[in-house]
Amino acid sequence: MLAVQVKIKAGNLIPEATWLKRTKLIFIKKKDSNTPRPIRVGEFLRACAAKQVQRSAAPRLRCTFRRYHQWGVEMPGGAEALVHWRATAEHVALRGDAEPLVAFDLDLQNMFGTMEWAEIRESVNAEFAEASGWINWQHSSPDEIQLPGGGVAFSDRGAGQGDVFGSSTSSLTLGRHVEAHRQRHAASLPGRGSGAADEWFMDDGQALVKLSVAEPWLRSVDAAFAAFGGSRAKGEACKSVARLLVPEHRADAF
Repeated sequence: MLAVQVKIKAGNLIPEATWLKRTKLIFIKKKDSNTPRPIRVGEFLRACAAKQVQRSAAPRLRCTFRRYHQWGVEMPGGAEALVHWRATAEHVALRGDAEPLVAFDLDLQNMFGTMEWAEIRESVNAEFAEASGWINWQHSSPDEIQLPGGGVAFSDRGAGQGDVFGSSTSSLTLGRHVEAHRQRHAASLPGRGSGAADEWFMDDGQALVKLSVAEPWLRSVDAAFAAFGGSRAKGEACKSVARLLVPEHRADAF
């Protein structure tokens, strides 16, 4: 078993070992939703090797995720820090001690399942070299997914929700493109600053943006999502929200 795990970590597996890539799809009930959450359960040997790699890389990955403003992966206490940041910023704006802001809550539609494999590989090879051997080998052929009804499906995209590496690889890919968005947006406003601050918990984004740049900022971040195969839901499925943060007595002016 240890010898197999060594080969898994190195991505040095023969084609006949593709059974290690198989996953079984299960559905988990979501709170307040009739749409279940799909989770792919993988092989024990694969998961065990991946957890060892993830654990050893965690201290270094934390630095990367801080750079990406990502609080949902390898960041103990991240949710609490994010809550305090958001609450403090909203309190200041609603009290009138800052200029009016738009608070964006951005929800990506099935980010784990839609990411392009080429984008995942590029992010992993750049920021998570310890996992690149397995990821590159895994992506050499479509994944086989055993369905709850007994059938089989094949997939050649996505990070695999439930996979040990799923949270890291998807967040690295998201972070790389959102970082490019920040640079692109700031460059479009030379000498003015970006006028925006965004933070993330996995694929849920929270941003505080000045009114004057809210629309170009949102178009820029949507372009970042599209670059790796992601998108925000539209129509009735849309969960993204924009709220004006301004003292109530001034709301009519905006």
